[in-house]
Amino acid sequence: MHVGMLQNMPSEQIAVRLDSEMLARLDGLVGRGEFDSRAAAVRRGLEIVLRLAKERRIDAAMVAGYTRIPPTVWEDTHALVATIDSIEDEQW
Repeated sequence: MHVGMLQNMPSEQIAVRLDSEMLARLDGLVGRGEFDSRAAAVRRGLEIVLRLAKERRIDAAMVAGYTRIPPTVWEDTHALVATIDSIEDEQW
């Protein structure tokens, strides 16, 4: 999410406590220009945490699906062959 997007969306301020080491590291990121502000860095970190949580849910759903309906021997064999072919075709 970009700052411009945030301005057009309802938002709520929250308080977050950080120890002095984490705060110093955060300020270092801002000081080096990697983020415009502490808030921007925290927002970006939260975006990453939320994306990873969503990916974990998707991964778990895929595992559950394959557990419920396992691939056939034919599917496993062809997946392996396709993997080997793609590796052999790679321009290492």
